[in-house]
Amino acid sequence: MDRMSNDSTSTIVARAFQVADIAARHSEEAEAARRLSPQVVHAVRNAGFARHFVPAAHGGTAGGFTELTSAVFLVGEGCTSAAWAASLSAYAGRYAAFLPEQGQAEIWADGPDALLAAALMPSGTACRVDGGWRLSGEWKYISGVHFADWALACVAVPDEPSEDPQGRPEVRYFAVPQKDFTITDSWYSVGMRGTGSDTLVLSDVFVPEHRTLARSAVHAGRAPASDARCHIVPMYAVNR
Repeated sequence: MDRMSNDSTSTIVARAFQVADIAARHSEEAEAARRLSPQVVHAVRNAGFARHFVPAAHGGTAGGFTELTSAVFLVGEGCTSAAWAASLSAYAGRYAAFLPEQGQAEIWADGPDALLAAALMPSGTACRVDGGWRLSGEWKYISGVHFADWALACVAVPDEPSEDPQGRPEVRYFAVPQKDFTITDSWYSVGMRGTGSDTLVLSDVFVPEHRTLARSAVHAGRAPASDARCHIVPMYAVNR
């Protein structure tokens, strides 16, 4: 697949026009199929959405929020489902930047354009075992899961120490490769059908310790191996 070079963040805005054009031409197909077409996925990836928040150490852009928002708005003029998927692919990559360095290296072993899908709400179960965790459960409404190389499953783990001042359970994200998850067809919405937001399913999947991160670290802007502004800003400053 054709890959873009690590240019300035303005490149994502320039390429968003082409994504919008391609997405518009395939919008009816996306509605009918209830997921984006391969041509649109290819365009989103090549425009640099997946790599936008990836650390520079892994070939990413470590870009800004303003440029991403502008690019997403442009894609939305062609297809709102494509814009939603493009935005979430970027933000899921930002979450992955908070993994330990070994986990980051695995996700971006083939380059910074790996597409990630992320669960927004905790579900399922995670049990600590020797060397990591075992996960099982279902996560609904996972936009872009059909073309994701990796998924970030969000789980509340009550038995782990929590930084929450109100005593709520620790919430963690677990990075799972495509080969380890299945998908249940469940997305039959009226609008935004093309996002393909079906259900992610894990069945006793092992996730090593280096592929998990605390959600609180993302909220506080405590990236383990990057001092880029997009990684050290608190989540509440950019996600309200």
